This record gives sequence, C-alpha cells and structure tokens, in this order.
Amino acid sequence: MNRPHFVTQPYPVIGRTFYPVISRHFALARRLHWGEAVPYFSPERRCPVAHVVTEPCVDCKYTDCVVVCPTECFYGDERMLYIDPDDCIDCGGCVSECPVSAIYQDSDVPTPWQGYIQLNADRVAVLKPAGARVTEKQERGG
Repeated sequence: MNRPHFVTQPYPVIGRTFYPVISRHFALARRLHWGEAVPYFSPERRCPVAHVVTEPCVDCKYTDCVVVCPTECFYGDERMLYIDPDDCIDCGGCVSECPVSAIYQDSDVPTPWQGYIQLNADRVAVLKPAGARVTEKQERGG
C-alpha cells in the first residue's frame, strides 16, 4: 500500500488499522496534497489578507485593537489603521477589541467595503518601509 510519508507505522485499534497523523500541520499538508484544501496564498484568494480594517476606522480615535495583536501587524497613517497581509496570522483578537467594529475577515467584508481589502495591502506596502507600525495604544485625531 502506498502511503504518504508523514503517516507513522500502522497499529491496530479495535479491529481496524489506524494511521496516526504526527501533527495538525501534516494533516493540512495531506489535505493540500490531495486537493481538499485551498492554499492560503493561492490565486483563488482575492488577496492574501486574513483580516481587513474597513470604513468605520476612517478618522477613528481608538487604537485598542493594536494592543492585542500578537504579531504587531498594524500600520497607521493620519487617516486610519491598516493590517499587514503578510504578518496577520488570523487569530481574530483584534476583531473583538475594535470599539467601532471596523475589522472583518477578508471573506466576510460587507459588499460596500470590498475595496478596503486591496487598500489594506497597498497602504501597508507604503507604510512598512516608512516605519509606521503601530504597536501601542495611542491618542489619535477623530
């Protein structure tokens, strides 16, 4: 029998042969190999962003969401905050902390705000080299 390389040796479990998977990462690799999952950075995705900051954040004075981000993936200018598409790990911590409900997962962004998906990626590309990372709660205009 031809088995994938990440499955350990079989052992019997009450009348069946069981092939335990070493970790959840190998389970994902198996799903990717057999076509059961779409890779995160695939052409089928609109933009490789896990979470997106949208319209309610424009001229917002709150930065509570940046404090809980474990990867410090927020960047900001005088207008609003933006999430780095390369650094966001899709933890969702910022969603519940945002007092104006401006953060959505990229697949759940309301139709009128779909343009903010690409805007986040474009603005971070400009702000990242400029060192505009926001990691602490700040007083902002608004």
